Amino acid sequence: MFQLIQNERMKIWAKKGSWIMLALLVLAIVGYSILSNSIASDSSNWKADEQSTIAANKEMLDEEGIDETTKKDLEETIAISQYRLDNNVAPLSSESVQGHMQAAPYFMMFVLLFVVIVAGGIVSSEFSKGTIKMLLTRPVSRFKILLSKLLAVVEFAVLLSIVTIVLNYIVALLFFGNATGANLIMDNGQVTEVNIWKSIFMSFGFQFIAIIMSMLFAFMLGVVFRSSSLAIGLTIFISLLSTTITLFLTKYEFIKFIWFAVQDLEGIYHGQGILDVSFPFAIMIQIIYAIIFLVIAFITFMKSDITA
Repeated sequence: MFQLIQNERMKIWAKKGSWIMLALLVLAIVGYSILSNSIASDSSNWKADEQSTIAANKEMLDEEGIDETTKKDLEETIAISQYRLDNNVAPLSSESVQGHMQAAPYFMMFVLLFVVIVAGGIVSSEFSKGTIKMLLTRPVSRFKILLSKLLAVVEFAVLLSIVTIVLNYIVALLFFGNATGANLIMDNGQVTEVNIWKSIFMSFGFQFIAIIMSMLFAFMLGVVFRSSSLAIGLTIFISLLSTTITLFLTKYEFIKFIWFAVQDLEGIYHGQGILDVSFPFAIMIQIIYAIIFLVIAFITFMKSDITA
């Protein structure tokens, strides 16, 4: 099995496209850091900003017809701003290691895109090139062959994710200093300070789950339809427009049972999801669909007349 995975790994990195994807990821991270450093704003006047925020939100509270949810959000924002002023707690500066790392999970979208490209083509490319027949002449079960391809893609996803985390941290150390402020949230009616590093790694974790789900979906489509363009295109389309599609279908009960509609695990975890679902429910839906995608892919690969 290890040799099969090694062969798939070599196939992935033998392609120029894989190295180009890695280079683009590195350039995006470094370029963003340089740009952020060059346009760093002055955060020393944060108290005036908080006072302006309080005044603006109080004006909105006085408006007629405001709903209870918006009213609660405004009141919490005012409470947090007032807490900062009373206790001299500045907001976390984006021009800091921790502040930069808070934005780092957004680079996982690059990882998602690159992983989907690899996942959607790792099986379909064997058909288009005709190499699938040669692969099946080996005394190895189809199950192991497909599993080795899947694990190679997972390895690729893990590698790019690690590069994203580590490189962001390195450039943050090079361009920024330690944080001088803090993130605050309302927890059971009390203003509390957020554990920055815990929040950062949770964000990365939630993003990685989204990557794995999109990867499995693209992998399944590539196996079933033997078309990399369909697998990649449809998966990217759903990934980019999942929020829009969910918003459009929120009035229908069935939407909460669709995997991409509850894929914003971070928002759901913090009670800010589009749909009113619990975090355990969202996780359960992701697991169920992951199993469905895998079962369809493996049954299709093992039962199809691949040598035809």
